[in-house]
Amino acid sequence: MAGSGDASRRAHARITLLRHGQSEWNLANRFTGWVDVDLTERGITEARAAGRLLADDGLQHDLVCTSTLRRAIRTACLVLSTTQEVWLPLVKDARLNEQHSGSLTGLNKRELADEHGVEQVMKWRRTYDSPPPPADRLHPIQASILADKRYRSGVHVPATESLADTLSRVAAVWEDTLRPALAAGKRVLVVSHGNTLRALVKLLDGVAEDETYNLDLPTACPVVYDLDVQLRPIGAHGFWGTSRVVRHGRYLMAVETVALAQQAMREQVVRNIAVSIVSRTGETDALSTCDAWTAAEASSSRVTLGADGETFNVRSTPPSYFALESERIKRQATHELQKFQLSAGAGIASDAASAAALGKRVSCMLILIRHGYSQFNADNRFTGWADVDLTNRGRDEARVAGSMLRAAGIVRIERVYTSMLRRAIKTAWLMLDELEMQWAPITHTWRLNERSYGGLQGRPKPECVVEYGMRQVQRWRRGINARPPPWDEETAAATIDRRYDGVPVPTAESLADCAARLQPFLDDELFPAMRKAIAREREREAAADAAAAAGVPADGAEQGDPGGDVPVFVISSSENLLRSLIAKLDGLAEVEVPLLDIPYATPIVFQLDAELQPLPNSLAVAPMRNGWYLGDAERIKGVQASIRAQLGRSAEPAHAAPSAAAAADVDDREASCYSVSCEDEHDLHAREECFVRYADSDQVAWVCDDDPASDSPPELTSVPRSFLV
Repeated sequence: MAGSGDASRRAHARITLLRHGQSEWNLANRFTGWVDVDLTERGITEARAAGRLLADDGLQHDLVCTSTLRRAIRTACLVLSTTQEVWLPLVKDARLNEQHSGSLTGLNKRELADEHGVEQVMKWRRTYDSPPPPADRLHPIQASILADKRYRSGVHVPATESLADTLSRVAAVWEDTLRPALAAGKRVLVVSHGNTLRALVKLLDGVAEDETYNLDLPTACPVVYDLDVQLRPIGAHGFWGTSRVVRHGRYLMAVETVALAQQAMREQVVRNIAVSIVSRTGETDALSTCDAWTAAEASSSRVTLGADGETFNVRSTPPSYFALESERIKRQATHELQKFQLSAGAGIASDAASAAALGKRVSCMLILIRHGYSQFNADNRFTGWADVDLTNRGRDEARVAGSMLRAAGIVRIERVYTSMLRRAIKTAWLMLDELEMQWAPITHTWRLNERSYGGLQGRPKPECVVEYGMRQVQRWRRGINARPPPWDEETAAATIDRRYDGVPVPTAESLADCAARLQPFLDDELFPAMRKAIAREREREAAADAAAAAGVPADGAEQGDPGGDVPVFVISSSENLLRSLIAKLDGLAEVEVPLLDIPYATPIVFQLDAELQPLPNSLAVAPMRNGWYLGDAERIKGVQASIRAQLGRSAEPAHAAPSAAAAADVDDREASCYSVSCEDEHDLHAREECFVRYADSDQVAWVCDDDPASDSPPELTSVPRSFLV
């Protein structure tokens, strides 16, 4: 596959190789393999610096491929955040995992050299066909990997691997994923591990087996290969290390600095050091080494990195398989879950009994989550397709949601679906992070985007009320068929980019329009995936029962897979998209739909039977019948009250989430901006309200027709009671 060195050939495609940022065990100078250690603070800085290098070089991508290990996934996410490409397809493939280190896993390289000699350790590290001694399947580390649910479906967990073994699985990824994308002219970013990328370099540069010893890739150092139409590398950019092996990929860092890092990496068997070519402040091209070290006990800290003030959890753990989540987030989630369980405990038992009496069983679970609090939420602006980011409050909300789902017993997610907008994507990332499920597959689709608010996009909501009147804005915001004015050319130019190539982008949408574009996603993607997962679990369960009856281990038992799990799917999206989906799942009438207020980053759970019909649940709060909130009811009620009051208030500080009491105060102060008492009909007409609250009651009704011309003074007694909250 190696190129001829003829730089005159035209570039057809591009593949960029990037090793993950510094991990905990890179810092500890330990063999890591398939152990799922996290990035260090330096590793986070390295990943962001790599993203800046890619952006500064003008490199864009069409596809990102990574492993199922968090150090690579987190690096990919940090890079995509920096390059403003979070919406790119992100393929997580266990075949891109690091080379398995066998019984060396978790051991210090310098200490191993003292025991076995430098030559033997370097043979295990760098030769082509010399695997380390295999790991015992009963060893705690190997047993944990075998039992990990990410490897339950068709993934072989090795006991050890050589580079040749690693190449065999990497070559399979090349054939079924990378080659087709590159043949189509795509620009592919592979974020993976040192030995996995060495295997890819062998393929790309045509390196002989006995020359693979010379391949070293420092952490977070991008290597870019331009390929011709035959997928041969174009041009030559030097040699690998001190050898004469031609390197057709170009570094985005100074070659001299990379060479120093490569030399330092080789010295880790004689010097107990960690190596980086990114400074603590994120500057590149400066070699940095320090004494290797490992934390004596697990810890977690919150750090702020970068001028944007974005914060990250940084975990330091001793040599163990499990990382420690943020204690603050965990305590907050546990407290909220306890309050939920206290109020819902009896209902959970009665629902299970009712389902059993009907001969129903929960065959699948769908969890809906609105994105965390965004900058436009803080500014009280109509958002639509504007791609605004989460605030720090929103990031914490997403983490709490993930921590709650984890505490509630969610141990595996089949797939997460998100919109193409960063607020939903990052909510999913952070949720998965707290679930310790960074490996869960994730799919982005424009069909899950928020409804397009057209000409209202980006405008403060109270300002729109002044211009158009409360009644009209409420129709646009909560009605079914009312479509806002279309956006202008300036808004379109600021909103639409290459992620929407080939997409019929709406200039404005009603909720009905939003529901119509959602339907193909349900019919063609979500529901088929659910049916397939249900069938697979039934087959697993039947196989396990048959094996138990025969007294033999079931297939997959060696990897800790008893079968019979309820498949869980997650959708991370925006308020109006979720309103249209909930209306469908719950069969809501048109006058009920406007009464749905979706709180930020609060899981909404639907349990489905084998026919994908939602099962009724006593935990549902009207107007919902089947779906229910996983969270403290009082907090949720307070957030919903704040959402309802938005048309009558200006922006609020983004630094803290409102407590239930504070949100209730907002509702009391600004109730007139949302609804009025039924007893004051004159005030009702004067304020042009579409929502009406019954006197001395929390019950609210929607009394507006989507067609302003057809409106008549509302007769409240004619509103069906079943449509009232």
